[in-house]
Amino acid sequence: MPGAPLPRIEPAELAARRAAAARAAEERGLAGLVVFSRGGTAADFHGDVLYLSGFHSNMAVLPDAPGVWSARGHAAIVLPVDGPAVLLTDYLDDHDGLLAIDEVRVAVDLPAAIGRELVALGLAEQPLGLVGREALAHAWHREIEAAAGGPLDLVAADDLLDDARMVKSPAELDAMRAAAAVGAEWMSTTLRGLTEGRTEADAVGDGLAYLAANGGSAYDVAIAGGAKSHHYFGSSGLPHWNATRRLARGDLVHADVWGPVGGYFTDLARSTVVGGRADDGQRTVLEGAVALVDHLIAAVRPGVTCDELARRGDAWLADNGFAEEPDGDGEQPAYGHSLYGHSLGISTERPWIVSGEGTALRADMVIAIETVVGLPGVGAANHEQTLIVSDGEPEILTAACPSRWWE
Repeated sequence: MPGAPLPRIEPAELAARRAAAARAAEERGLAGLVVFSRGGTAADFHGDVLYLSGFHSNMAVLPDAPGVWSARGHAAIVLPVDGPAVLLTDYLDDHDGLLAIDEVRVAVDLPAAIGRELVALGLAEQPLGLVGREALAHAWHREIEAAAGGPLDLVAADDLLDDARMVKSPAELDAMRAAAAVGAEWMSTTLRGLTEGRTEADAVGDGLAYLAANGGSAYDVAIAGGAKSHHYFGSSGLPHWNATRRLARGDLVHADVWGPVGGYFTDLARSTVVGGRADDGQRTVLEGAVALVDHLIAAVRPGVTCDELARRGDAWLADNGFAEEPDGDGEQPAYGHSLYGHSLGISTERPWIVSGEGTALRADMVIAIETVVGLPGVGAANHEQTLIVSDGEPEILTAACPSRWWE
């Protein structure tokens, strides 16, 4: 039902997350954490502050205006191991009551405010962990130190929250089920819009209208078809879909959609043929993409490593005639790469299912298993399922969207 309430994380769970993060920091010999995240329209590098407080800054990410503001569209949490957690943000308008944290400070010069808070809490000369280093610009780091009165003893600590965010609580699993249900219909709506004479953009618009009405926001839609189906994106500029080429009967088209619904991500991919009837070559890649994802899901259990899943995928491609690298034409095709998925939660998250990644799956992790299978002269098909890891058969969250959209 459009507009139906989505699950939310209660304040008590947010407080428990902060307490667990503080304990982990203390065990590492740190006096506290500085957690830094993006806000605005970004749904990447935003999750750590959201995970600990329920907060995401509405302010757009803006270029700095020296002497007026710095790091607009970002937020930070200063989390001592033995004191109240403080949220620092450039913009606060929490009229839906989503924020839950001990104390809040508002300042448009966010780096300076962080530095002053470290001094006020007696942390400026103590060993600290930095969570969110990929979001913290070098210039802002220097501004924090200037406001704190000198260099900080700041070490990378992203792994503390990466590890905590991997295994989902019962409330998070409910949120991800709800997000996946919206995502399944988002994808179905998009695919139903891929008819002769329309454009990829027309179908994307159909799907986005459904998504917006059901509490979601698109991170992106990777869609490509026809002569460009061997690419991941239908356009090499912005937006990432083609808004001019009319779809023709028999076009092979694949789509990957992902983004937050009520704060937690949905992510799935499907493929189809315009008009519904696949030729032999198209059927080979279409069925191949589904079969490979099913093959990987069959091995998903606690204790299996991401490296083992990736090697299982590589072996399947070789055994089924898909291991050949695409023809080199100076382009970057969608297939011929060994990425088989990733963890999923507040965003696309670590670990990645790639060769060499030794992280083992755990019960109640949510992962996306994906592949793009292609053949020169035919094009490519994309398939992806999101699932909950369990001791038995995994729960496939995106099963409501059919895997096969062709005859």
